[in-house]
Amino acid sequence: MRHLVIVAFLALWLSPTLAFAQYKYKEGDCITPTNETWSWYKGFASVKGVFERKDADYYGGNTVYLLHIVKGASKWTRFQGTQQSVYDLRSIDDNTQKGPVWMCERNQSG
Repeated sequence: MRHLVIVAFLALWLSPTLAFAQYKYKEGDCITPTNETWSWYKGFASVKGVFERKDADYYGGNTVYLLHIVKGASKWTRFQGTQQSVYDLRSIDDNTQKGPVWMCERNQSG
């Protein structure tokens, strides 16, 4: 009986940790696209969270990242902390990499 209690305690303790481990990025991470066709290529975005979409008309997967685009590199994407968007989890995981956190600070000159 004692072993059962220990196993149950460990399962409850580890379950939130395992849930967070399934995502490549977490809130506060700074990321940059590796896909040259993306409009914010050579730009940066701050991860605001990972969410489950409940609306039926969303075209992507059920799980999405909410990103705050901080800085874009091209003349069409020169924005400074004004764009928040949701992106499909797999698309972000497959086409981005982590960048330095300071690149996602809002006071970057653009």
